[in-house]
Amino acid sequence: MSDTSAAGTLQEALHGSVPEAAPRAIPAKREGPLLFPLLYHHRPRVTSALFHQAIDACQEGRRTRRRVCLVGAAVGRGEPAEDTSYDLAGICEVLNDEGWPVEFGGDVAELDGCTWHLAARARRTSFTRRATDLPDLLIAGAYDTVGASAVYLSEGVTGGRSIGRLPAVAPIGRLHTPGDPFAPAPGGAKLRPAGYDQIWGAAFTLGETNATALPDDERLDVARRVRQRLKPAWRALRRTGLTIHHGVEPSDARRVVASGRRRATVTVPLFGAREISDSTNSLVEAAATLARATLIVDDITPTLLYRSVDLDAIRAGFRNLATGAGCQVLFLGDLDAAILHERVHEVLETLTMTDLIAASPHGKPGRAQAAFTGYDAIHLAIMAVACGLRSNSALAAQAANVPAVRALSRLHGVDSLIVRSGPAGPAREHEFRLDAAWLSPHVTSGADHAH
Repeated sequence: MSDTSAAGTLQEALHGSVPEAAPRAIPAKREGPLLFPLLYHHRPRVTSALFHQAIDACQEGRRTRRRVCLVGAAVGRGEPAEDTSYDLAGICEVLNDEGWPVEFGGDVAELDGCTWHLAARARRTSFTRRATDLPDLLIAGAYDTVGASAVYLSEGVTGGRSIGRLPAVAPIGRLHTPGDPFAPAPGGAKLRPAGYDQIWGAAFTLGETNATALPDDERLDVARRVRQRLKPAWRALRRTGLTIHHGVEPSDARRVVASGRRRATVTVPLFGAREISDSTNSLVEAAATLARATLIVDDITPTLLYRSVDLDAIRAGFRNLATGAGCQVLFLGDLDAAILHERVHEVLETLTMTDLIAASPHGKPGRAQAAFTGYDAIHLAIMAVACGLRSNSALAAQAANVPAVRALSRLHGVDSLIVRSGPAGPAREHEFRLDAAWLSPHVTSGADHAH
């Protein structure tokens, strides 16, 4: 979507949208390098994801007229190798030799003055999720030490308590083929703009395409140009033994957090995926243990986002999921078309770009390239409709989707959330953290506002 004021409605933004989004050169708002973190356990290595992200960071640096500074951070429980700085310097040297300028900032543990900054931030930080909070603290300390202007949210880095308050640049996408940065997207993958295609992502940041999706008749030629520009650097990294298939694996505990007023019912808004993920199964099971759950499934947009869609199969899968968890299920496609259209239009006229930014992953608005598409606005509107179909109900969501749910709270007065985080698994293997209201035998309903 084209530039619009933060106070402008999503409907106004859609009217101003354009079919293409060419990268622009925009000077950074503040001085200092773009900090590129490389997380590792034993030795620093480059995955397919990190490779694409490093290239994207270099391109963002060029567009915003700032240099890129690579800093390593050991986040494993064991001791890292003694010569990790040598590996980090080697990665920078290869990238520089191949035309991708990246400064060697060093390892967080060795940065001059970083100890003071880490101690200062540690005093303001409480740890609840090691896999998120430890990198968050280390990288924030490095940000202060090198005088960075923004943090690139590379593989394993999210907007935690510290980084969430810093200027950030989000990567174009996070789904990559392990060990092969030039592999095509799987045939069953969700299409752009909702899905991600690493070939499109590389082509877009390199300026080989300015379209928000890659047409099939152009794909082979674009993929060839991407390989021609990037393969020498990937080969050089592999030749020097600096690549790896899989990076830092998340190790957070499985957790369910219920906050706000206790409700007798809970709404679980879901995208109608062709295959139901293990994490979705876990979310539904966890929500159903705390309240009577209703799954609200978006079975409308999937017809636009997959190459082939069997809606009957999608519906059957979610009906089976609901039956197995003892839930109800409601499909948006079953609503009267006129009523659905009216509700979506109403949301588009109410939500603003500020709401869309708040609902989006941290750092997405920080890109020099156009960060949002019309799909982002439509998807948020449909999600808002789904969240509001059951009044006076709690909402259940994966932790990654909480910003979006909170951005919609002003529409529906949502004051009760059930949030699941960590790897997928049975409800009994989750740690339940409940506000006192959820421990009480009293359950509030729509007519009960006195307590």
